[in-house]
This record gives sequence, structure tokens and C-alpha cells, in this order.
Amino acid sequence: MLYIQYRSGQENYKGAKVVTTDNTPLLIHRALIVGISEYINIDDLQYAHSDALSFYWFLRSPAGGNVDSSNIMLLLNEDATGANFFAGLDWLLAETKEGETVAIYFSGHGDLETKTIRRMVFY
Repeated sequence: MLYIQYRSGQENYKGAKVVTTDNTPLLIHRALIVGISEYINIDDLQYAHSDALSFYWFLRSPAGGNVDSSNIMLLLNEDATGANFFAGLDWLLAETKEGETVAIYFSGHGDLETKTIRRMVFY
């Protein structure tokens, strides 16, 4: 799993950085979780949305840190639009405080984009 930690206020540093855990438990403070099984223009998946929902319930559990539901944005199927995803990223940037750790979880089809053509994966 890839974790990103938002950092601000450091000299010559803005935004987020990748954090590794070296098998040390990491407390997640906030999460953006996306699961898309139902697509318009490509084949549907069977379990992507339920995998995302399972991660949501894991974070809510004692093993996942008892993350409050108000600190998790869950976007499943028709709610997983590009606009909602980018709103979720904005929410993470606005709400996350220095030293807090966020998780961004995506379960769905992957896609390859070129620098000249942008194809939306979220529908």
C-alpha cells in the first residue's frame, strides 16, 4: 500500500510526500476511497466497489484505527465521477493538518493516458 503524508510549513517543501511504513502500523487520519465496478463505455467489474467498501469498513474498525466516518470520503460507482474525485482531493488538502496521514484508495479499471490525450476513467 502507498501512503501519502501531507506536509506544509517546511522550507522548500509543498504538498505531499510518499511515506513508507517498514511494516510499522500507520495511523490514517483521513481517506479518499474510490471503487468503480459499473462503467459506461468499458466492461464492468464485479468486485471493485465492494473492495473499496471493505477498505472503508477496515478503516472504521479498531484494526484500521477507528477512523471517524466524517474523515472518509467514499465514492462508489455513479458517485465516482471525475468532479467528485477532484473535490475529494481538494477536501484532503483543505482538511489535513501537518503531520496527519491520508490514504487514497482506488479500485477499478486502470488506463494509460498520453500527454496529449486525456481520457476520463471516472464515469
